Amino acid sequence: MAPSKIYLPNKLPEQGVTRHLFEVWRKELEIFLAQDSQLVAFMTDKPYATWEAYAMNQNRISKPAGADEMADLPLRRTELGTFLDTVAMACHARYYDSIMWHSTSLQWIYSQLQKDMMIEEKEANFLNLFDLKYEYGTSTIEFYNQYRDFVIANLRKKGDIIMWQGGRVMKFDEELSPTFEDMILANVLGNIDKHLPNLVQEKFHKLIGKTKSLMDYKADIFLHLSILLMKIEEDLPNELKIDVHFAR
Repeated sequence: MAPSKIYLPNKLPEQGVTRHLFEVWRKELEIFLAQDSQLVAFMTDKPYATWEAYAMNQNRISKPAGADEMADLPLRRTELGTFLDTVAMACHARYYDSIMWHSTSLQWIYSQLQKDMMIEEKEANFLNLFDLKYEYGTSTIEFYNQYRDFVIANLRKKGDIIMWQGGRVMKFDEELSPTFEDMILANVLGNIDKHLPNLVQEKFHKLIGKTKSLMDYKADIFLHLSILLMKIEEDLPNELKIDVHFAR
């Protein structure tokens, strides 16, 4: 079977880019670039991860790196031009000139994009997760996405120091594990309504085991949420219904 083709991600919008959206775009871009052995050399932590801005040096690369020799530089300079054009084509058109003429690394491009789009780089505070509350009548799937996006925004990055683990330094960006995804979904259900986890358990408990997890039934769960919430409403004693409405 031939390997599936990986395409350049959709252009990064000019406005309305959240930190999570930016990170998804960044990862998709890097996966695309990594397909091409000629472009990999210019990615972070690779031999040609940095270069000179075209405005300062039209050659951009003054000396060979890695196993290259001086004779390899003309080809590397051409490949760098292709690399920058590829990255620029994944961004809104107004960033093209800046990337082509002023960039000095892929990380420089990321930093400039985040700065221009005013994407927050503030220190993560996981306790702010407690501020996320489901409001009765709003979209449950939107609340789930909001909750999950917040968790992703607080994932640790390569180089972060984990003090409670004796100062361990993260070697890679943290990613959501399958169990972590299940936990997010379970927490969201409890946040929407404290009675909801029991009803979901009654309906899906026998379907979940070693081969199936809660996330395998996420679509079905959200499809049935309105029915389950109506059942909660019907089963509650009359004197509690007003309080529940206000609590939601």
